Amino acid sequence: MYVVCLLSMFMAKPTRLHMVAAKRVLRYLKGTLGYGIRYKAGAQNDRLLSYTDSDYAGDINDRRSTSGYVFFLAGGPVSWASKKQPVMTLSTTEAEFVAAAYSAAQCIWMKRILKEMGWLETTGGGTRILCDNSSTIKLSKNPVLHGRSKHIDVRFHFLRDLVKEEVIKLEHYGTTDQVADIMTKAVKIETFEKLRGELGMCTVAELQGETDAAAGMSISCLKLNLRRFEFRGGYVGSRIQGQSIWAGSRVLGVGSIKSPVSSQ
Repeated sequence: MYVVCLLSMFMAKPTRLHMVAAKRVLRYLKGTLGYGIRYKAGAQNDRLLSYTDSDYAGDINDRRSTSGYVFFLAGGPVSWASKKQPVMTLSTTEAEFVAAAYSAAQCIWMKRILKEMGWLETTGGGTRILCDNSSTIKLSKNPVLHGRSKHIDVRFHFLRDLVKEEVIKLEHYGTTDQVADIMTKAVKIETFEKLRGELGMCTVAELQGETDAAAGMSISCLKLNLRRFEFRGGYVGSRIQGQSIWAGSRVLGVGSIKSPVSSQ
C-alpha cells in the first residue's frame, strides 16, 4: 500500500526509475495471486480494532510525514490507508497525533456505516486505536496546550473530545508489532512478511495445512481418551448406552477414518 501511495505522487511526470518501481509492484502482485485475507467468526472478533502509525519526515523531497492505519473486524483488515500528511509536523509526537486524528475520523465513519448494516459493538469503552507513541496518548488526554501542541492545527484536536467522550480509546502498542508500520515506509523483507501475516493474508495451502494440523490434533486427543477405556479383543470394547466408540468422521467431524482404533 505504501509503495502505491508513493508512486501515485509521480503520475503526472513519471521517469524511468518510477516505471521500474511500478513493474516491480506488478511482479509482486503476479507472484502473490494465491494470497487472500482470512476472516474469523466468533464473539472475540466482532469488535472494531485500529492500528495507527506515522513515519516522521519520511519524504526526502518536502520532509512531510506519512500516516497509515489499518482497521480490523472479524480477525481481518476491512479498511486501510497510507497517505502523506497535508501539514508540516515538527516532532514525532505531532506526526503521530495527526495520524491518530485521521484514524479517529475513519473510525467514526466506519461505525456509522456498520451501524446502518446492523452491527453493534458487544461491549462499551470505545473503539481501541493502538499507537506506538506514548506522548501522543498523553497529549490526547491532557487538555492543556503547551510547547508541543499549541501550534497543531485546531482540526486535529477533536481527537481529545473523542477520547474524553469514550468514543475511541488510545492504547500503547509495541513498535515491533505495529501492523500499520507497513503502511508508512519501506521495511525489510523479514519485517514485511511478518506484518503481512499479521494482516491476515495467507494462501489456501496454508489454510489447508492449519486444518490438517487441527484434525491431527483432534485425532490424537481422541486416541488418548479412548485408551482410558477397557480394551477387549484388540479393539475398543467399551460401550456407552449400547453404542460402540469409533474413531471416525462421525466423532471428529473431519477426516475419513472408518476403522476402529486398535490397542497397542
